[in-house]
Amino acid sequence: MNLKVSIKSIYNNLSFAFFSLSAMVLIIYYYTYPDFYFFLEPITAFLLFSPIAISIFLFFDYLRFETNRLIILKDDMLYIEKRSVKRQIYSDQIKEVKLCAAPVFYRNSMFRLLPFEVFHYAEIKVENQPSVYLTSLSDTKLFYWIQEEPLFKGKITYKKSLFNSIAWNSLD
Repeated sequence: MNLKVSIKSIYNNLSFAFFSLSAMVLIIYYYTYPDFYFFLEPITAFLLFSPIAISIFLFFDYLRFETNRLIILKDDMLYIEKRSVKRQIYSDQIKEVKLCAAPVFYRNSMFRLLPFEVFHYAEIKVENQPSVYLTSLSDTKLFYWIQEEPLFKGKITYKKSLFNSIAWNSLD
């Protein structure tokens, strides 16, 4: 399997955020159209636009790991090429694969309340090498197929988190 950022996966990650943004603009317009609701505008704007800001932050957080990178998964090897650096990681070198996703993935549900719940990643911890991150920007079904991948069998741990930032979660 080959993993690389595509327009389709970017759209799948950000489509709910764009839908939420358009719904928020309509809600704010509805409540501020009669002038006697003007006190709701700052509160509503903060509550409705903060999830969009978080989604944009997560998008750029994931994009810094995924730009100019090609990942090829074979039966017993993970091949990573970024710019001119090439890495080969074999199954016996992998210590742990930590899947970080929102609780909606663990329930196997398609209902999402917040636009940033779709962002998830996998941290592959390798012996004597830096960790490798696979994000939902390369494949939106990353959470499901990584559990079925024979290369990672028996090495998967889970972390439920609503805000799945690689920059913040790596501070653990």
